[in-house]
Amino acid sequence: MSTIIGNKFPSGIFLIKDKEGIREVKTEEYFKSKKVVLFALPGAFTPTCSAKHLPGYIKFYQDIKDKGVDIIACMAVNDPHVMRAWGLANQVEGKIDMLSDSDCSVSQSLGLDMNFGRIMGHR
Repeated sequence: MSTIIGNKFPSGIFLIKDKEGIREVKTEEYFKSKKVVLFALPGAFTPTCSAKHLPGYIKFYQDIKDKGVDIIACMAVNDPHVMRAWGLANQVEGKIDMLSDSDCSVSQSLGLDMNFGRIMGHR
């Protein structure tokens, strides 16, 4: 599937962990009537994602929000515990939603999944 503005986002479920615990959020509910900047990356705490992927969204957070964006979200094929820990380590709580696609189903439906071999596996 192409990820083009105006396309319907595929049906799926994100897992989100916050101080209350883990909750499931359907993609239809998450994106409904909102302008969302969603970026996906191979994995939390990985060297490249930590040094090159996430920092730009942190640095330009306010610029992105000033464009009328309701939510900035990061999706990775990690469990919700890891996504929350990475968010806390990078001080993005309340700014960037850390979405767990733990079973890779959302990534697959978007055609964004890849096999990273023995070290990182299918993401």
